[in-house]
Amino acid sequence: MSKLLGISQTLETLEALRSATRDFTTRTAKLKEELRVRTIRAAQHQKTALEEITGKLATDLAEEDLKFQAEISSAKSNYEKRKTRLGKAYRSSKELGLARVEDRTGQRKYSLQRQMLQAERDRDTGLANAAAAVDDDMRVQSELSRPTTIFPFRRRAPRARVRRDCARMDGRGERTRRRSRDRRRSSGRECQGGH
Repeated sequence: MSKLLGISQTLETLEALRSATRDFTTRTAKLKEELRVRTIRAAQHQKTALEEITGKLATDLAEEDLKFQAEISSAKSNYEKRKTRLGKAYRSSKELGLARVEDRTGQRKYSLQRQMLQAERDRDTGLANAAAAVDDDMRVQSELSRPTTIFPFRRRAPRARVRRDCARMDGRGERTRRRSRDRRRSSGRECQGGH
């Protein structure tokens, strides 16, 4: 067993225990205060850092939004320029195609008009030639249809005139006269129409 302490020792021990408790309590209060201050500082630091990060993010987001808007405007501008170029190219190619079609149509029209004019000239020439041929035929028919008069009492004079007329009509001269003379002898008729 242990020996019991005396009152003075017990009081000293109690006093030492009380002072140790006070020290612990003071230390605990200091530690609590220090913890509270550190927590407040950490919270402030966290708040400040969060605000800084939020501000930086907002700035970066605004910059990226500006870049995005600039890229969108650049893309729109490029799109409009390309659209304009394509529109001009389309119009010029359309005009060129229409001009080519008009040229071909014009050439074809010119060719057809030239053929039509030539056909009209040929028709007019053909009609004139046909009319001249009809006139010649009509003249020849009228000359052939004229009755020739035979004078039995004056044979010499009319024969000479008939021979001259025959020679004049076909323009062959002596050979025609001989033929007509031979024909007259064989048929006993006058030359009709120069043959």
